[in-house]
Amino acid sequence: MPPRQPLRAKIREYLLEQILDGAYEPGDPIRELDVAARLEVSQAPVREALRELVSTGLVEYVPNRGTRVRRIDSTELEHYYPVRAALEGLAGEFAAPYLAGAAEPLYGRVDEMVEAAGRSAVLEFARASAGFHRTIVEAAHNRALFDAWQALGIEVLTAVSLATTAIPLIDAAAEHRPIADALAAGDGKRAGNLLRNHVGDYGIRAKRPARRPVSVSAGVKTGHGE
Repeated sequence: MPPRQPLRAKIREYLLEQILDGAYEPGDPIRELDVAARLEVSQAPVREALRELVSTGLVEYVPNRGTRVRRIDSTELEHYYPVRAALEGLAGEFAAPYLAGAAEPLYGRVDEMVEAAGRSAVLEFARASAGFHRTIVEAAHNRALFDAWQALGIEVLTAVSLATTAIPLIDAAAEHRPIADALAAGDGKRAGNLLRNHVGDYGIRAKRPARRPVSVSAGVKTGHGE
């Protein structure tokens, strides 16, 4: 049985879905009391969820004005992807000897992406995609590389990118399989090039923003007092 998800994490996911789906627009305030009343929870876990979202850069706290959605424009994403592409290209080269013949976790993540794509579940797809890339970066066994990659906030920005580009999710999932094949074969040069191109393509798509419907999870109501 999977561990129970903390309430703050459920609220964080709910708010993330609302932001990505456009229910909250850039500049809109997110009021603790309103969210707590809507979800029938106390304000404490809402406050914790908002703090976590502030740390991702998706929302911001403005003194005397409260928490509001921060605008992430295409220029910011364009700056982000070349850095991520460079880091993951190196990760692919470094990780290949360790993942040769042992890439089953990567194929598992691809299967998760395909399943999420079938339900248009953008956040679940983003988690599976981030898990795929995290497996590679961790397998590189390079702490400096991992710390730099981790600081980019991969899961949230992947979700933002997927929610604002028109590429079919099933096509995005398919892009990951050749990377897994190269790593399974121990071909670091090919894996590195595929990763650079794959991540770089997201930067190109960021220049052509679109709105994709986000599949919203079932409610997070768990009763008062949590």
